[in-house]
Amino acid sequence: MNKREFLETLKEALSEEMPASLVRENVQYYSQYIDGEVEKGCTEKEAVEKLGAPRLIAKTLLEAFETTGQTYGSDGNQTAYQDKYGRQNRSEGDYGTTDGDWASESIKNHIKFSKQAKIHLIIGILIAVCVIVLIVSLISALLPIVLPVLAVLLALSYLQKKL
Repeated sequence: MNKREFLETLKEALSEEMPASLVRENVQYYSQYIDGEVEKGCTEKEAVEKLGAPRLIAKTLLEAFETTGQTYGSDGNQTAYQDKYGRQNRSEGDYGTTDGDWASESIKNHIKFSKQAKIHLIIGILIAVCVIVLIVSLISALLPIVLPVLAVLLALSYLQKKL
C-alpha cells in the first residue's frame, strides 16, 4: 500500500464519524509522519507498513474521539474543542496547518487509561498475594503449637472413653 492509498483509506474511515476538520488534521499528521520517515531513508511502503492498517488506526482515533466528549459549535467549527484544551483557532488549507497534536494527545490519553487499568490489576494481584502469604505464614507459625495440643486433646478424649 502506498501513501496515497493509506491516507485515502484513513480519510474514508474517519469521515464516517468525525468532523471534517479533525479528519483533515489526522490525515495531515499521518502524511507528515510518512514524509518524515521517507526523509530518514525509509521507502514510502516501509513507512506505511510501520504504521499498520489504516482502518485500525482510524478505529483507535475514533474511540479516542468518542471518549473525549467534545462539543462543537452550532456553526460546525471546532472552537469549543480548542477552547476546552486551551488551543487557538487554526487556519486550514487542503489538509489543515496543524501538526496533528489532537491525534497524538488522544492516543496518549487512550493508552494512559489502559496503563491505569493495568496498574489497578497489578495492585489487586499484589494485595491478593500478600493476603495469601499472610494466611500461610500464620498457619505455619501456629501449626507446631496447634498439632500437639490437638494430639493431647485427642489422647485425653480416647482415654476418657476407655475408663
